[in-house]
Amino acid sequence: MPLLAWPCATVDKVNIMNTHTLFLKKQCSRSEQEILRVFRKINAVTIPQLEVAPLLKRLGIPKDKTEEFTNLIEGIVRNLPSMELLGPNSPCVSLDELELLATLNYFSRHPHKATDSRALPVGSALENFPLFKACGQMLHNAGIGFRARPKPQVEIGE
Repeated sequence: MPLLAWPCATVDKVNIMNTHTLFLKKQCSRSEQEILRVFRKINAVTIPQLEVAPLLKRLGIPKDKTEEFTNLIEGIVRNLPSMELLGPNSPCVSLDELELLATLNYFSRHPHKATDSRALPVGSALENFPLFKACGQMLHNAGIGFRARPKPQVEIGE
């Protein structure tokens, strides 16, 4: 266990992160913190559309676009079970969550990086590519500010 491990609450129990302790307020802008709260809420509740729509509306995302964000997170969790999404009220941020923000930032700033979604393998994280692109563009259109981060580790269609 790391020397500075901080207990980060998950839905049912306390989880000690396997990575270095990163505090949400130090690593993420206010809007990124709100985005992560939405994603964590989607992962934590049974019917996410009902609880997530008002949170997305506060960010400037229309209610009718809630399904795209819900499908993105559900697809990531289904296809990448090792993805570390913390509990909605956790004061920490995982490296996976930072990578997720970096990926959305990338797609919000580079909408021309497109690929033919029919060529993507079903049952893999890559099948979420159109959702990454759509969600990134919605966040861009809503004026969400992202902190500068390195490009995502996985790039598609370049």
